[in-house]
Formats: sequence, C-alpha cells, structure tokens
Amino acid sequence: IVCLKDAAGNATYQVLTAKPCTIEIEHSDRPGSAIYQPGDKIQVHFSGLRHPANKLAGIYNMSAYVTYNDIPNGTSLILSPNQYTFGSSASAQTVTVDVPADFDTEASPSIDMTDGVIQVNGYGDPIGNHRNISPTAGRSPNFTAIAHKTYFGQLPNVSIPVSARREFEIAVSGLKEDSKLSLSFAGTELTPDAEGIFSGTYGSYDLVAKTPGYRCFRETYTIADDAEGLQTFVCDLEKASATAWDGVTLDEPAVIDGVYQISTGNELAWFAAHVNEGNYTAEAILTADIDLAGYDWTPIGGTTLAKSYQGEFNGAGHTVSGLYIGRPTATYQAMFAYSNASISNLTVEGSVAGKQYVAGIAAYLGAKASIDRCVSDVTLTATGNYVGGITASTLKGSTVTNCINRGDVLGLKYVAGVVGFANATVENCYNIGSIAGDGVGACLNGNTTTVTAESARNIFCTEEYIFTTGQTLVSEAQMASGEVAYLLGDAFGQVIGVDPYPVIGGAKVYLTDEGHYANTPSGVEEVESDIEWISIFGIDGTPRASLQQGLNIIVYPDGTSRKVMIK
Repeated sequence: IVCLKDAAGNATYQVLTAKPCTIEIEHSDRPGSAIYQPGDKIQVHFSGLRHPANKLAGIYNMSAYVTYNDIPNGTSLILSPNQYTFGSSASAQTVTVDVPADFDTEASPSIDMTDGVIQVNGYGDPIGNHRNISPTAGRSPNFTAIAHKTYFGQLPNVSIPVSARREFEIAVSGLKEDSKLSLSFAGTELTPDAEGIFSGTYGSYDLVAKTPGYRCFRETYTIADDAEGLQTFVCDLEKASATAWDGVTLDEPAVIDGVYQISTGNELAWFAAHVNEGNYTAEAILTADIDLAGYDWTPIGGTTLAKSYQGEFNGAGHTVSGLYIGRPTATYQAMFAYSNASISNLTVEGSVAGKQYVAGIAAYLGAKASIDRCVSDVTLTATGNYVGGITASTLKGSTVTNCINRGDVLGLKYVAGVVGFANATVENCYNIGSIAGDGVGACLNGNTTTVTAESARNIFCTEEYIFTTGQTLVSEAQMASGEVAYLLGDAFGQVIGVDPYPVIGGAKVYLTDEGHYANTPSGVEEVESDIEWISIFGIDGTPRASLQQGLNIIVYPDGTSRKVMIK
C-alpha cells in the first residue's frame, strides 16, 4: 500500500501488485539463433501480463499494448484484435525491434529497452472512475466517452546483445555448365562474384537450380551459429525422364476429335498456356503419366468466372507428378485455378504454397464444375483461408465425387482434406492426410447450412478435427478390411490384405453371407503360394497349426481375415 501525494500535498493511497513476468527473445527471420547482428529483426515476447482496464459497459472500452522506450507498440484506435484479448494475444504482448543496419556495435554492444509499461488506449472515463459508479443507480446512458491514453505498471528492462555482422563465403557445388542458379536469403536473391562465390551471414538460404535434362532442384540450407569457414551448398541433381517438362518448352499435342492428346510434360504445359490465352473450353485427355519435374507451374484457368477453365479434362487414370507452386502471397493456386470444368480420373502429386484458395486439383469450383475419381497427394501450405486437398471452395451446384486426399493440408480457416469450404454435393470420398489450422475438418469444412445430410454423403476419415458434420470416423482396420471400399461404392475397390486403403478402380469388394468383406462373392479365394498369417482355423472354428488342403480361415497380422481354398 503506497501513499501518493500531489503538488498541493493531497494524499491518496494505492495498492500495487507485483507478479511474475516471462520474457523470451527470438529472431523473426532466424528462429533458434542466439546471435543478434545489425540488420536483424528481433521479437521480444512477454507472457503473464494483464489488461488492467478492459471492457466495462458504459465505463471503459480500451485496447492494451506493451510499450518500451516511449515507442508505442499499438494504436490509439479501439476495435483492434487486442481490445479484449490482451492476456491471450501473443501479438499484443510482443515488441518488435529492428536493429539498424548501421548499428555501431563497438560503441554500443547491446540494445537496451527501458521504461517498459502497459499502454492502454481507447474511449471511456478516466481510469479508476468505475469506483465512483453507484451500484444501484448505475451509469446514465447519456454520456460522452473521451479518448485518452494511460500507462500502467513497470516492466523489466531488456538488454539484447548485438555483435558485429559476420559474413561467410558460400560456394555451390554439383551444378552443370548449363545450370541456372538462384540463391536467396530472406527473400532477396544474392549475386555471386566473378568466381561464383556468394557472401552471406547466419540464417537460411533457398537454392533453386534449373538444369536441362534434370529435375528442378530445390533445397533450403542453413548457416548455423557455430559455422566456421567456407560454406558449401551441394546440389544433388536428379536426371529427369525424356518426357518430363523442362520448365520452359511448350509442345502442342496431337488432336483427335477435338480433344488434345497429352503424353508429355511439355504438352501439358502447352495446354495450360493455351487455356490461359483465352481458350477456356479446350478439352484434353492424358495418354501417359506426366512429370512436371518440380518446375514452377502456372494454374490452368484464371481467377474469375469469365476466365475459368470450362472444358473437359480426363486424366484417364494417369498421374501428374512433380507439381510445384510456391507463391505464398498469391490466391487461387492449384493445378487448376477457377474451374467450371469437368475434371476426372486424375491423380496429382507435388506441393503447393499460396495465400488462400489453395488446393491440389482445383482452387475454386463454379456452379457447373465437377471433379470425379481424382486423388490429391499434394502437400498444401497456405497463409490464409480456404484450403482443401481436392478443392479449396465450391459454389452450390458443383459436385465432388469418388475422390481421395492423401496429402497434408495447412491453412487458417475453412481447411479440410477434401473440400475446404463445401457448398457442393460431395459423395463417396475419404481423407487420410494430416490437417492443421484454426478451423479445420478432416474431409469437409463449412457450416451446417452448406454441409447437410443431402449434400454430404458417404464421407470417411481416420481422424476427426474441429468440423465433423457430414463425415464418418473409421479406424485403420476398417480401411484395410474392405469395409470402407464396399461402402464407397462401385468407383472403389481394394485387394484385401494388400491395399491398406480403398483404391479408385481397385479390385471389387463383396460383403459375404457371413458378414465378411472379400474379393469374391462367396468369400472363398484360391491361393497357390505361401501366405503370412497369425492364426488359422478350420471352417468349424477349430485352430490349425498350418494350412490344410481345402477351406481355411486365415487371420492376417493387420487383423483382417479371409477364407482361402488350398488346392
């Protein structure tokens, strides 16, 4: 309890409280590094702080921030994200320090943060006036709130040691004579000297090497805090197939009955450019597996309905591998962008990074679009909303049927394995990819208006997340047993005991009279080779030490069972 006196000698008494305050210092661009140099951006994270004058109707409507060195780390405006969540908002309790590039480390070996307080801005009565409000009469609704700024508390001083900037020589090995190299640090491309040597400091470097006849090489290298001497980044180039895309060449494919017959990566790249030049209704079919070899892909179709892809694209059961899109600030990123097309019988493998509307197959489906019998094995990374393995978002009228997502999906809100925001008819699909974000669903996301029993049917997952409407949770054993393949319908099949998950176009699965799932209607199969099992029974349930001629019931290591006939 402290007595405070003003200049006139008037005294008032205050209660001051001390409480623990946790402080963590880290790099914005070099997480984990303990070396701070001129030009670095550093974040000082506080935790355990409390907003002393939050929301009180008719009295206070305030935002709070951490402030040091008389530099406000916030705004005088209310209605910010920190208004009512100061205690749980990491950004409100974080101070960002930019070390000047010309900081003199000899004159000042550290940056010292002093005069730390909790700064409160907003509208309302002077702080403390809530004590003068009558608990019976309350506050008159006819009052004028005033804007003001108040400082609370005393935060610990923070000292950040700053050392002189250290530069390393960086060499790149493993390149070919015709390789085109790009080495970037913190988003800025570096320029080598006449000998091909780069210069850089601690941190992460992104290297891209494009070489005719080889797959695009991408790797991230780190110069750690304990690094010494010349740093060598090794390129392990991988030879590409003769039909893989080289990232540049566009070859026009053959046409049969008005349909482009695509058999190489160069031809698929030509088709994408052809559509994006305004030929939005062009049709194509794959006649072979396609390898894009990791070169930068531009999605097929634009980002509006007028420039959407509106044709038919038939993968014919083939796979497009090596898809690569790395545009973290761009929207509508996928193999196809905005689609009002029919896309079918296609598997896509690779990685896509974007801002929002990010997907493996198509970023956005218009009302006339359909995707059928497609598989996404694409790793998706988005900094924003609307992310889905098959498609990111849909309009009512579109359909997604008989599809699988196997890729990992990361985003913020409206994130899911099959459809990020589902306002479409979605049937006979499943997800086994890992999903992460603030608002996620295993297969579908949306709300109870867009995802209903009529619009979402026969959707399966092996792990549940926040949004569960329209999705059925099953076990890995159910996936392996043939049960889910049977329930998914005619588009799916599975070799029981071999395929761990249902396969589009796989071996048909039957439900036998005994209630088992098998690849033959009777559940009896003929085998002529050795079989691995954990136990064997006769048809009457009697345990057997080995397979015997005739009918046997075999229990496999994954828990599934089959009837087999030994000749």
